[in-house]
Amino acid sequence: MLGQAERAGDPAERAAIYAELETILRTEVPVIPLYTYIKSYAIDPAVKGWYPTLLDLHPLQSVWLERQTADAGQ
Repeated sequence: MLGQAERAGDPAERAAIYAELETILRTEVPVIPLYTYIKSYAIDPAVKGWYPTLLDLHPLQSVWLERQTADAGQ
């Protein structure tokens, strides 16, 4: 059918063939996700301004280190 769509001279006919192909793919070809991305971060508590983002891009101009006081852990 892809070859038939490529040979179709009429854009409306080509669109109809592609629509039929999409219907076949949706109904007859199952999709199973095999892998998902998971991120783990080990960030020191002194690091401030760093947050996980969807694209894993971190603007470092907004990240800083904050000095920990000796009694902060108590």
